[in-house]
Amino acid sequence: MSDEAYGALRATAAPWVGTSVLITNTYGKVLIQHVDYRDTCLLPGGAVAQGESPAHAATRELMEELGVAAHIDRGLAVDWVPADAVNAPASMRFPGEILHVFDGGTWDDYRIAEIRLPPSEITGIEFVEPARLPDLLSPADARRALVALRARINAAGTVLLENGRPIAPGVLDRLDVLRTARPEYHYPWHQGPAPIPNRAPSSLDRPPAPSRRVGRTARGPLTRFVGCPTGPAPQAGRDYMLRMCSSAVSRSLLTWWRVVAVAVAR
Repeated sequence: MSDEAYGALRATAAPWVGTSVLITNTYGKVLIQHVDYRDTCLLPGGAVAQGESPAHAATRELMEELGVAAHIDRGLAVDWVPADAVNAPASMRFPGEILHVFDGGTWDDYRIAEIRLPPSEITGIEFVEPARLPDLLSPADARRALVALRARINAAGTVLLENGRPIAPGVLDRLDVLRTARPEYHYPWHQGPAPIPNRAPSSLDRPPAPSRRVGRTARGPLTRFVGCPTGPAPQAGRDYMLRMCSSAVSRSLLTWWRVVAVAVAR
């Protein structure tokens, strides 16, 4: 077979190549886009241009769709979408597609505030619980996004998929992790201090007995070797320890003046 014939044969069998980027916030919710050209939502991403690498295409799509510059360097999943899996019109001549799902990382509030949507196509964004993805995305897109999120959690490398289903399902895939909604707790807010629970008093409530070690922490010639308790004073026993130190200093002063008086009398 000549090079020209071989090239023509490969061109007829060449699938499309696309990218998706999985982005989460600090609460583990996934970023999805509402678009004006389909009823279901999408992850950020798009088609790979001729001569462009999938990672570069993902970076470009994030800038075009969200206005955010990001460095994409980790793949989560590669999905083979067959031609008969998409209800594409015949005029589109859809040959199938290879979709690369990249890890966009976890964005904090400052990064999310940098998002700027384009004037068309993207009508809004939303961070949703992973369990809501099947309700908002197409079935294949939801499967692909959940598998990619499990691959990020598992940290075992890029997962190979066929129409959103892993070829070699892992433990998280077999358990269908992330399809169950997390419970949300809404407790009422009460102003004022936290209530003190009713409990019987214990020995821990009493202040510890102060140490009688001779300390060198007091300053001055008269109090250098005063027998004051040393070490950090607990809040409950601080007043007691101050009284002990004051009494010790007073005794030292009285002893000093007695020595001076005897010396003068002689």
